[in-house]
Amino acid sequence: KNKKKQKLENMNELILSKLQVGEIESAQGFRNGLGALTAAVTFGAPSVTDALDVKSISIPANTFKAGDLVKFEAWGQVIDQNASDTLIPKINFDGTTLLTGATLAVADNDILLAEAVIQILSIGESGTYTAYATLNTDAAGGTQLMGATAATAIDTTAATPVALNLTYSAAHADNEFALLGFKVSLL
Repeated sequence: KNKKKQKLENMNELILSKLQVGEIESAQGFRNGLGALTAAVTFGAPSVTDALDVKSISIPANTFKAGDLVKFEAWGQVIDQNASDTLIPKINFDGTTLLTGATLAVADNDILLAEAVIQILSIGESGTYTAYATLNTDAAGGTQLMGATAATAIDTTAATPVALNLTYSAAHADNEFALLGFKVSLL
């Protein structure tokens, strides 16, 4: 048993080291729940007010099996906010927005918690999935939105991007968000 545990730990360390440089070469890491951010990353305001993927990961092609569950978790904090600028968070899976948050009049130190569970119903070029997602925001995470996604098409023979997306109402150097955690697990 110790050899199996050590082998798994070694594989986990290797996968985490690849994640630090933005690569994942094996679906095995996702099966062990390791599509993760290993250190906080701070993002300044975008130069435009278009949607910005704060962090995304691509699940490799042909990873899914029918019945698989994908769990997405991301959390962060507003570091600095300009005046009355607002923020809109989104959870994206395979190019589809699973949930769009309300327009938030955020303040310094407000938190964002984003979670989603996606179930792969069928695989292949004409695969399908369904999902539910939640977004918690404000100083104590007390504002909560929930949403469900009905059966949606997915090509599981191609890589599947998963992302946390933010849109600010105005481009300003004081609009800063720190992503403190980001994890995608295949259960």
